[in-house]
Amino acid sequence: MISRKNNSSAFTLYLLWASTFLVIYSVLFTLYILTERRIDAANELRHYSFLLANELRQSSDDLTRAVRTYVAR
Repeated sequence: MISRKNNSSAFTLYLLWASTFLVIYSVLFTLYILTERRIDAANELRHYSFLLANELRQSSDDLTRAVRTYVAR
């Protein structure tokens, strides 16, 4: 009877350890997902800023050409 109680106690201990590690890994995975989303959002903003800078550069070049054409006339 004593060995059966020890087996039950050991099983309960292993089950507690397994569920604890499952909770820890779940929390860590959730943090990883949230961090990846923040990185993706930052990369998307960086891409949009490059597109905006390119448009502003093109607009500046167009205005410079227009002024030079006006002065040349």
